[in-house]
Amino acid sequence: MAEEKGDILGFTVGYVSPTNSDEGFIHLTMVEKEHRKKGIGKRLVQKICLLMFRKKVKIIYAIVEKRTISFYNECEFKFSRNWIEMSKKK
Repeated sequence: MAEEKGDILGFTVGYVSPTNSDEGFIHLTMVEKEHRKKGIGKRLVQKICLLMFRKKVKIIYAIVEKRTISFYNECEFKFSRNWIEMSKKK
């Protein structure tokens, strides 16, 4: 989490896979609109990656939307092609 004077500026949600401890996942990275483009999101991603690698994770997947691909590219993530998106509508 990124804070300034008690205000939350951004956060990242991630976890180590419960079924394969070699894999970590970043599910979400959010930064308040007025604080974007200041490097906060990139620092949050770097921090959670460091924490996961310290836990012996070998690969971290980021679950991204099309609009966030360039952000994760800047964070040195590459396309892995290991996942297939599926959805179900009501």
